[in-house]
Amino acid sequence: MAKHFSKQAAEGAPQAPRTLAASSQGAASSPQAPEGTPQDCARATQVPAPDPQPPTSARATARVRSRAAACYVAACLIGLSAPLWGRCFVGAEVTSSSGPQAQWPVLVTEAGTPNLGYLGQAGAWFEQNFAWRNELISADAALNAALLGEANTQQVVLGRDAWLYFGGELADYRGAELTERALDDIAWNLSMVQKYLAAHGARLVLAIAPNKSTLYPEHMPTWEIASAEPHAMERLLPYLDARGVPYADLLGVLRQAKATTAEPLYYLSDSHWNDTGAQLAAQEILRVAGVPDAGAAELVPAEMDGDLAAMLYPAGAAPEACLRFGTDAPGFAFADGQDDVTQAQLSCQGQGAETLVMYRDSFANNLIPALAPSFGTSVYAKPVPYDLTLATRAGAQVVVMERAERHLLGLATEVPAFPAPRYPDLTVAEELATASSIQLRQNGDYLVASGIADASVVDGAAPLCVEVEGADGSRGVYEACHTVTEDERGQQSDWGFQAYLLAPASDTRVRFVTLRDGVWVACSDWVTCT
Repeated sequence: MAKHFSKQAAEGAPQAPRTLAASSQGAASSPQAPEGTPQDCARATQVPAPDPQPPTSARATARVRSRAAACYVAACLIGLSAPLWGRCFVGAEVTSSSGPQAQWPVLVTEAGTPNLGYLGQAGAWFEQNFAWRNELISADAALNAALLGEANTQQVVLGRDAWLYFGGELADYRGAELTERALDDIAWNLSMVQKYLAAHGARLVLAIAPNKSTLYPEHMPTWEIASAEPHAMERLLPYLDARGVPYADLLGVLRQAKATTAEPLYYLSDSHWNDTGAQLAAQEILRVAGVPDAGAAELVPAEMDGDLAAMLYPAGAAPEACLRFGTDAPGFAFADGQDDVTQAQLSCQGQGAETLVMYRDSFANNLIPALAPSFGTSVYAKPVPYDLTLATRAGAQVVVMERAERHLLGLATEVPAFPAPRYPDLTVAEELATASSIQLRQNGDYLVASGIADASVVDGAAPLCVEVEGADGSRGVYEACHTVTEDERGQQSDWGFQAYLLAPASDTRVRFVTLRDGVWVACSDWVTCT
C-alpha cells in the first residue's frame, strides 16, 4: 500500500491514530489518486521502483574480477595436477626416493579378494614417482631455507654459516640418556670380544667416530641447545678403561687438531669427516694398534657432493670444494678391482706385514685409503651384527671396530656374533623363581639364546649366562653378552642377554643362570627351540 504524508506530517505535527477505514477514505480523497480509478486497481498497478543499475564501468570491473578469479582457480588446478599429467611426458626420467620402492598396486589380490589398501598403495607409489619430483622438492627446500631458515626434511639440520648437520645426531646433541648400565653393557661386550680375539691372536681397537655436531657445535642453529653433560662417548671411556678395552680417542685427537687449524675436519655439506679428518683418525688408530704408519696419498684440491646436500636438494646442489686423497695412492690396491668403498665388504693389498679386519660403517669410507697401505691385507665389512669369525678365518692380527657416535648404542643392541665362551666344570646349585625370560631361535649355524634378567634378584656385577643341556644329558654354562632390548611391554630394558651357541636346535634345551652370592643359580625354566 502506498503511503502519503500530509504537509503537517512532513512538518512533524502530531496526528491522531486512524482506523483502517479512515485510512482508506483518506487515500480515496488524496490528490495523487487518478479521478475515476478504483482505489484497489490503483494500488494494484503501483509496483516497486526497480533498483538502480550500476554504471557500465562497475559492471565491466566485476566481469574482469570474475574472469581473473576463474583464471586463478584454473591455474592452481593445472599447477597442482602438473605432477600427475607430467608423468605422460617425463616418464622414465622420474627419479624415486631412496629406500624401498613402492609398486603400483593391484585391484585384486592373489587370493582373489579386493585389495582394500589400493588407494593408500597408489598414493605411496605416486609420492615416489610424480613428475619433476626432485625439482619440486629442491625448490621447496630453497624456499624454506631462505624464508624460514629451516630444512624441509627432518634428516637435515640447517646450521649457520652454510653448515649442514644430520638430524639423526640431535638426540646425542640434546643429551639423549644412555644409562650407566647400558654403558657398562657396551664395555662388558667389548671385553668379551677382546678375549675372543686375543685367543685367536688378534688385537682389538675400538674407534668411535664423533658426530659432526659434537666436534663443531658452534655452527648448530641457535634454537638447538646442547646438553651441558658430557657426551655418551666420553662417559663410556671410564668403563672401557675399567674393562681393559683398547680404544682410539678420536674425539680428543680431532679436538686438538681443530684448536690448531682453521681448516674444517668435517665436510660442510656432508655428515662425515673429510679426508683431512680421516687421515688424523687413521693415524691414531694405527698408533693404538701398534702398526707402523706407511702413509697415505697426498691430499689434493677436489670437489665432492655431500650426502646432506643431496637429501635437501635432490635435483642437485653445488659441489663442495675440499681436499681429497689423490688417485695415485702409494702402496695399496683394491683386491679384484672392487674399488667401491660403499659396498658391504671389500679387501685391499698394502705394503705392511699384518692383516687387518675392520668392522665399520660409512665413516670408514675415507679411512680405507689411509689405513690400507699400512697392512699386507685389509678387509672391511659392514654387515651387522658383526661376524667375528670373519676375523679368525682371515687370520687377522688387528681388528678395528669403527662405529659412529650416533650408533653407539648398537654395540649393546646388536651384539657381535661369536661362539659364547664356556665356563669349565660349573654346577648350578639352586633354582630361583624369578621374572627372568628366555627364548631360543635358530640363526645359521648358531642357536641363539636371548632374554631379559630380573633386575630385582640379579647382581648387577654378575655375569649373565645360559646353561645348555644336550640330548645326551650333558650340561655346560656359557657366558652371554649383555644387551639393551625391549621387554614384552615395549619398554627399554638394560638387563637383556644374548648368547650364540654352537648347538643343534633339536634335542637341546636352555635356561638362564647367573652367579648370586658366590653360588650359581637358575633363574628361569628350561626352554627349547620352537
